[in-house]
Amino acid sequence: MSTMQPLPDGEMSSDGGGAPSGGNPDSDSSDVGGAASGGTGNQARVGISLGDLDEDQLAAFVELLAAATGTWEFQFGGHHLAVANTYTDGVLAGATPSFRGLEPCGEFEYEGETIDVMAVKAEAFRALFAGPEDDQLASAELADTYVASSGSIEFTEQNDYIRVDGPSVWIELSLQSGIVLEGNHPHTVWRHRNTDYGGTQS
Repeated sequence: MSTMQPLPDGEMSSDGGGAPSGGNPDSDSSDVGGAASGGTGNQARVGISLGDLDEDQLAAFVELLAAATGTWEFQFGGHHLAVANTYTDGVLAGATPSFRGLEPCGEFEYEGETIDVMAVKAEAFRALFAGPEDDQLASAELADTYVASSGSIEFTEQNDYIRVDGPSVWIELSLQSGIVLEGNHPHTVWRHRNTDYGGTQS
């Protein structure tokens, strides 16, 4: 399902405040749930199902979005995808909450090239545990930022998990077992405490 949802000025979307994984980085927030986590809201919403549009209607819809003013949100979701991009006067104001999953996970061939979508992300987390370089520490804003994990840091086994939790950022990577396909696959969540839903929660 895909929807464009205008947000009242100064208000947070009441049907999408929870992390797509079901968690909530701000425990004092009562606005938990949403399209990605199964919650419901009580605000009147305007929705357009993109799957019901033909090619000409879709092109007209894209033109409408390009000319839109005010604050509005584009939500798009599926089993392994949740996008919630908020725009203000045509400018991206927030790209979170964001959820990505990938199954099957691993290498595949495309036009003669070997691609492994998650390899660079897993390597970044492994490097994080190896310890940042001095120049990285000097340029990073790490005050009150914590990294926690469970399982192995190779990120190959079921339930391997890592979380980065800071004053503004909340990132999770969790390996889940396959339901239909064999092997483990990643679920990733990205939240931003200040710009979730374009900052309309404040």
